[in-house]
Amino acid sequence: MADTLIIIAGGIKSITKDSEGNSIVTDNNGNRQTLPPDKNVAIIDNAGNGVIINKQGGETTTTKTKAIATTKREYNLSTTFENTTSSHYGIDQQSIDALKGNYEKLSDSYYVAWKAVVSQQSDVVKAMTSNSTIDEPRIHFIQSASSPMPNAETVTVSGPDNGMTESLVAMYVPADTTRKEQILGKLNIIGYDKKDVTLHIVPVNGIKLTATAEEVQAQLNKIYSQAVISWTVQLDSNLTVKGLNTPFDNGTSGLLSNYTGDMKTLINAKSNLNADEYYLFLVPTGANNTENGYMPRSKQAGFIFIDGSEDNTSIIHTMAHELGHGAFTLKHTFDEYSSLIKGTTDNLMDYANGTKLFKYQWDQIHDPVRVLGLFQSDESAASVDNTAIPKELTVTVNTLALTPDKIFIVAGQSLKLDAKYNKENASEVKFRLTIKPEGGASDILNPTKDWKTVNNNERWVLELNSVQEGKYTLSYKLGTVVSTVDFYVRKEAYDYACQVCGRNLSLSIEQVQTIFGGNSDLTEEQVNLFNASLKVGKFNTCHRVAHFFSQVKVETANFKALQESSKYLFHAALSMYKNYESTKNWYGQVFFETKDYLNYFHYQVYEKTNDSTNSFNGKNHQTYTWKASLLDTIRVPTMYGLEAGYFKKLSYTKAEIGVREKNFFSVIYSNKYGNGSPLTEDGYRYRGQGSIHLTWRNNYRDVSEKCNQLFGTAFDWENNPSDLSTNFKAAIYSGAAYFHYRLKDDLKLLDGEDIQAVSLAVNGGTNGLSDRKIAFNNLIKLMFFQNCKPITPKK
Repeated sequence: MADTLIIIAGGIKSITKDSEGNSIVTDNNGNRQTLPPDKNVAIIDNAGNGVIINKQGGETTTTKTKAIATTKREYNLSTTFENTTSSHYGIDQQSIDALKGNYEKLSDSYYVAWKAVVSQQSDVVKAMTSNSTIDEPRIHFIQSASSPMPNAETVTVSGPDNGMTESLVAMYVPADTTRKEQILGKLNIIGYDKKDVTLHIVPVNGIKLTATAEEVQAQLNKIYSQAVISWTVQLDSNLTVKGLNTPFDNGTSGLLSNYTGDMKTLINAKSNLNADEYYLFLVPTGANNTENGYMPRSKQAGFIFIDGSEDNTSIIHTMAHELGHGAFTLKHTFDEYSSLIKGTTDNLMDYANGTKLFKYQWDQIHDPVRVLGLFQSDESAASVDNTAIPKELTVTVNTLALTPDKIFIVAGQSLKLDAKYNKENASEVKFRLTIKPEGGASDILNPTKDWKTVNNNERWVLELNSVQEGKYTLSYKLGTVVSTVDFYVRKEAYDYACQVCGRNLSLSIEQVQTIFGGNSDLTEEQVNLFNASLKVGKFNTCHRVAHFFSQVKVETANFKALQESSKYLFHAALSMYKNYESTKNWYGQVFFETKDYLNYFHYQVYEKTNDSTNSFNGKNHQTYTWKASLLDTIRVPTMYGLEAGYFKKLSYTKAEIGVREKNFFSVIYSNKYGNGSPLTEDGYRYRGQGSIHLTWRNNYRDVSEKCNQLFGTAFDWENNPSDLSTNFKAAIYSGAAYFHYRLKDDLKLLDGEDIQAVSLAVNGGTNGLSDRKIAFNNLIKLMFFQNCKPITPKK
């Protein structure tokens, strides 16, 4: 809010600072004016320009209208918001110092709360004003650019589109018109699409749950409705399973990260788990009696440990906590924020029996960070680490012993496997070898039926005269407990091979064309450039190569677009670039009404007219806000119907599109990372180009230097930026070099399956994340890199 309004009649030319840090305004006639210190100042001129200078000297360029508006309002922060008994969805007030960064700060003592609402639906909140001098009938509420709502006991809030935010502002208009309007408080509202989730409760060997499915469902929905989640709960029939350990094997406290043998037995006995549904098995309290439940993050099955003394409330709370881990990959609060002490919050993911969910958890629930594949088997989730081979088991393949450092074998044309298990008091062990051939052929079992039974400390020798390349799994069974050891077999040692499974990583043109959606325009030369850059760049595991191609595939639309597209719908750009400093001037109704937006957008653009006989009608209006600002908002149609209305559809020539494209990129990529102002056109010059769509001047300079260091090239993309879209070697090598640049030459992150972590590290954001996940999972599970294990990064 501005304390002072200054009008520069001669027009604002520049604002500079003198040696003492004072701001100096110079007009177009050369006249200079020193601004008053320690004040928030709004500056305007007759050309419609506006600048706001805060007390610290920070400068924000805006419009005349918006600058004037800041002088007519002031903060009197005395209104807060909370849910009522009629509210359906969560509200999150800032109450923990460690989490302050998750909330907008208006003053040292006022942090803006978050409210969740279903997209395009409504909920209610209660507004409470602590200032007794306020004339409450003169309070009204505004959500973004909607019409003001009068003061009432409850206030209705509307849900924005999924993942979008809007603000509800409490305003006070004094009866004395000489006084400024007052902003009493603010509530940030986020919209989510409602998620429906199904839970199966599976009693094991007669374990009883006295609560009904309906009671469990009601309590889960009471907790998870905070995050706009709806549960359906089914109580399945009793599952009878023999051979479980007594007590139940539930692992060692604090060390368990996957399923134990007993847990695997139950999951296998249940079999045919429904995709996208979750299962909680009710089992006796385990050997580790300190745990009430267990469900690995991002897994489908969990376990609730019951000894009969628990009440239903505590059992259902344990279910809710474990589902937070398994269904939504939530971490404990004290693991997410190291400064939090275990058991000190009322959060569901703490250990103090709380049920609250914070806003950052709402976001994770609706866009979970997948730890591994959601429904993949335990074996495929395991780390590539054969330290899991117990000392009692020895395995050799063609006389080579399997060790943590030896997990693939070059076998030639024949294979001899020698396995022996030796443990005191063990009588016999059963073996079976499963081969998953390269290329997706059916599994091969040895023996083909049942298992091979041998006595303790006796060898099982299996000789194969015909070798299949692929993944080999040696399973060994003691009683009902099955354990596995994986290794890989290759017929030859390839020059460019995966360091995990030995697979040949030099791809053929047919394989790369398939990766890029059947792109028939790819050439042998380009494929050779990919292979050469990845080999020299040490992309030497299947997962590293899969991560590389999944990012390139999405960035370049299957290697068909080596330049970033400017085909943005106007409203989509408003949604995407709302947090960019450079786009602030887009977020004012004047930008739309004066048709200034037509200078920046060319794709499916509609112009507002005064003639109702035009054939398009603007529909589904949405409000977009710049950085949750109280002043910088714009409301525009997001759909246009082919019917009588006040809009006409525009089309442009190639030259006209080029002008708008240059204007667009010059704005969104300005004044940052080495780029100058929009007038320099640096944003256009250093827009996304190459196989990874390298962006910003600093990156063009630094990544070309990294490329030259890695590959011995002599590129200079800062001075020759168009090379990245016209020279295929530059385009392809820039991708590998950028991975090295962003990851500081340490590519270990690429050995795992955390696509979101890779996207954040490489691209600095999650734009297009769902497409990147699909591309990666197709490569690593369905196409050329299947059956290779991830390597879990060591912490």
